[in-house]
Amino acid sequence: MSAATTTTDKGAKPSLDEPVTDSSQAGVDIEKQDAAAASQDEPPSKMPPGAKAGLTVRQFWLAMLGLNVGMLLTALDFNIVATAVPIISSEFKEYNNSAWLGTSFLITFAIIMPITSKLSDAFGRKNVFLAATVVFIVGSALCGWSNSMNMLIASRAVQGLGAGGIYGLVNVILTDLVPLQDVGKYLAVTAIVWGIADIAGPLLGGAFSQYATWRWCFWINLIISPISFVIVAIVLKLPHNRNTTIKEEFLKFDYLGTVLISGGTTTLVLGLQWGGNIFPWGDAKVIGTLVGGFAMIVVFYVSIHFAKDPLIFPSMFKSRTLICLFIAEFFFGVTLLGTMYYVPQFFQLVFGDTATLSGVGLLPMMLGLIIGNPIAAWVTSKYGVTIINAVLGAGLEILACGLMTRWNATPPPRRGHRRPHHPRYRHGCRHVRPLTKLSSVGVVLLDVQHIRQTFDGDQLQDIIDVYARSLQNGWWFMFAAASAVLVFSAVCRQYKFGDK
Repeated sequence: MSAATTTTDKGAKPSLDEPVTDSSQAGVDIEKQDAAAASQDEPPSKMPPGAKAGLTVRQFWLAMLGLNVGMLLTALDFNIVATAVPIISSEFKEYNNSAWLGTSFLITFAIIMPITSKLSDAFGRKNVFLAATVVFIVGSALCGWSNSMNMLIASRAVQGLGAGGIYGLVNVILTDLVPLQDVGKYLAVTAIVWGIADIAGPLLGGAFSQYATWRWCFWINLIISPISFVIVAIVLKLPHNRNTTIKEEFLKFDYLGTVLISGGTTTLVLGLQWGGNIFPWGDAKVIGTLVGGFAMIVVFYVSIHFAKDPLIFPSMFKSRTLICLFIAEFFFGVTLLGTMYYVPQFFQLVFGDTATLSGVGLLPMMLGLIIGNPIAAWVTSKYGVTIINAVLGAGLEILACGLMTRWNATPPPRRGHRRPHHPRYRHGCRHVRPLTKLSSVGVVLLDVQHIRQTFDGDQLQDIIDVYARSLQNGWWFMFAAASAVLVFSAVCRQYKFGDK
């Protein structure tokens, strides 16, 4: 008799993946069954962690370790290249497309999340998570051994596919392991992991680039990712009750929606990247890509109303709160990624920081995440409210972006007040990682270290002044985006757990 059909004295039927093959395995399964059965008589908030899926507490925390090791590497790859981009661009003598090192990763990261969610329904969360980890490892290897900027950009896109799958499935798997009421407190663990990555990423990227090679930004994943794979493969056991065959799952998959949202997003971002950079904004290529991308997204919205199993349920767009949250997330992505990529460039050119030191300059900003996320998780778990976190955090973000607009080329280079803190604290307060980050946030098109080596005296100071003034427009744009986050967060309806 398999463990999936073994019934405990209390009538619980934990559904497990593996049959009992020996006495030691049987003992483990009985322990799982006891944990699941004990949870039946307790309120959801009193369930031991993991009991919802029939795991013991020890197995739950081992699974959390494996999942969060994968999440750590995913988070690292969001910002580890931010301080390495100038050196990478210099090595390949390719500055015009350097913005795509971040953009290609983010596009595929965002696109793959709803797809992996659908695939996990058909093939199981664990199997799809392991597949995403393999894709991430392959993408990291390709990045590390890239011999051109174009190859590196394409490899970053592959890496983004794996990272998006890992990120999305960690959050989904967590809801399979603990009751919804308790998700907030365990997401705080994931938030701390993101905080560690946000601190370590710029430092590691700068240190690898300055003292070894930027390729270690990606090779490090080849060492650590297998640890996540092995732990999850051995420890994580989740019930998978599929009522349809694999053939039926393939037949009803929303292929049209996948093509439309992928093509529309990529085309739209391509137009934003070209405009004012490669081509003038009025150029036919820019207008064509922007119009074409927007049109594909509109057709995607229409298509999901007719799909058997749509990639995104149309009902999501009937909620004013969800629509406002999506818009707020978009503008938050502008401020988050704009800060992450432009601030190190500003420090390196305007203040003459090294790649490593520009990473150190981001530390106060990153520490805000570690402070804010646990606070927001505690408030959400205790009081069941979330919108107030977003509103308060957006207010802090507006303050920080407003202060950043006062940056120029003249402040003393080691004054602590020039290091931004509030945007990431605000991010922690919102307690919601972005579901999508579709905005294109680039980097400067010239190697900032090369500028300082090529020019000196008044010429260098003039270049620095122009660069500082041009970025000041960017700080104002982020101030406007932060204000939009506040507006759209404030009009959202606050729901509590259990509300219909």
